[in-house]
Amino acid sequence: ARRWWKAPAAALSIAAIIFAMPLDAQAARSGGRMGGGSFRSASPSVSRSSISGASGLGGGSSYRSPGMMASGGSMMAPQPGGMPMRSMIMPIPMGVGYGFGAPMMFMGGGGGIIRIAFVAVLVLFFIDSIKNLFGGESGVQLGGDRIAVIKIQIGLLGLARDLQLDLEKIADKADTSSPDGLHYVLEETVLALLRNPEYCVYGFATTNSAKGPEEAEDLFNEMSMDERGKFSEETLSNVNARKRATSSTVAGEDNGINEYILVTIIAAADGNIKLPVVTDGSELRTALKRLGAIRVDALQAVEVLWTPQEEGDTLTEDELLSDYPQLNIL
Repeated sequence: ARRWWKAPAAALSIAAIIFAMPLDAQAARSGGRMGGGSFRSASPSVSRSSISGASGLGGGSSYRSPGMMASGGSMMAPQPGGMPMRSMIMPIPMGVGYGFGAPMMFMGGGGGIIRIAFVAVLVLFFIDSIKNLFGGESGVQLGGDRIAVIKIQIGLLGLARDLQLDLEKIADKADTSSPDGLHYVLEETVLALLRNPEYCVYGFATTNSAKGPEEAEDLFNEMSMDERGKFSEETLSNVNARKRATSSTVAGEDNGINEYILVTIIAAADGNIKLPVVTDGSELRTALKRLGAIRVDALQAVEVLWTPQEEGDTLTEDELLSDYPQLNIL
């Protein structure tokens, strides 16, 4: 006789297995988020590693050699009596090592010094352009519109409950509608992480250089959406002065040391910021300190995201490494 009951029994068995699966396996986690920002054209600036004497490059101001003044597009040298000497136009002949046939302003009696100063400026611009082309650390910011978009992620042991409470306090207190408030979010989050080095077991950092505010905003939003998509629910948020707090519909079981906390910082700032490859605790501290050192007027946007947010919710090691495979063991 055909055993007609086998198919329904198999279906019931599969359904029982599915409903009996632990909630953690469904990756249902709470998340917190705070920050905000408003993108704008980057302020022209010179990086810290700029060559001495070239601080006027790329910032819109004219280069001034010692003992010279710029006036009306021509260069004038002072006479002993304090009155500037009238400049005269002298072409640079081809083949003398400069490679330029365009006319240049020179002063009688001081042409050699002026030529040297002018060539030095051109050399600095050329070297900086080559460094920017190959992604090296630029000494002088030429375009004045480069915006760094940074992401740092830290995986901590679940015992760092105080860190979760610190992040909640920052989110509750911060005025995320003002530049000072956003800088407060960044600075206090960095300090909270630096104060818990014994719990940091995983780390990752990356920096991208965007050309202009539109590209920077697109990259920033892409990073943010990617991280937010890993949460099942945002149970706490304070973004651009909009606060929201809800209770998670799913709570995990507190497993103590088997839990992890993942904190992500995404920031956009003027200039060319370089971070080390985070492979140990020392490099993580260096990356966090550089991030925390960003000035208020240079910070364009910041978001801090962490999971789990609610007490009792869990993030297992398998979930951590599955959702964040780029993390390095510290």
